[in-house]
Amino acid sequence: LILVLALCLVGCTPEERLDTPVSFYYCVNEIDYMNDSQVFGKERRDASVYNGNLDSLLNAYLRGPESNNLYNPFPEGSTVLSTKQEGNILTIYLSEQFNRLPLEKLSLATACLVKTTFSYTSVPVVLIIPDGTFIDGSTYRTYTADSFLYSDENTTYSPPQ
Repeated sequence: LILVLALCLVGCTPEERLDTPVSFYYCVNEIDYMNDSQVFGKERRDASVYNGNLDSLLNAYLRGPESNNLYNPFPEGSTVLSTKQEGNILTIYLSEQFNRLPLEKLSLATACLVKTTFSYTSVPVVLIIPDGTFIDGSTYRTYTADSFLYSDENTTYSPPQ
């Protein structure tokens, strides 16, 4: 019995929802400010093809969208080096390409990455750590569903009070 439980635990990753498709969030190519269009769009992908491996799912995500209406906000060559869950915190370790983004693009990219991560996992906190430091000198960023402001499909998230 202990051997069976140990074998089951080997394949466990951050509380995936393998029975549902995952939403990959990207930036919209053309925003129509006159018609209240969204900044972010999503593509639905089959989560089962990643066999419960969050690193594989996120690396596939970082390769960019299939739709011509969306663009990838991440620098070419960006990869997930690893992920680790400790309690309610999921840490994503990213390659050095990610930390080269200017702050305005970094905000869009992290919102897309965090929203994608939340669509696949049930963790309430995502910690992003690049290989090196961000352009502003910081070494990590922590996000919750309430820690950044954006609107997507009539759902608004705002900073904590």
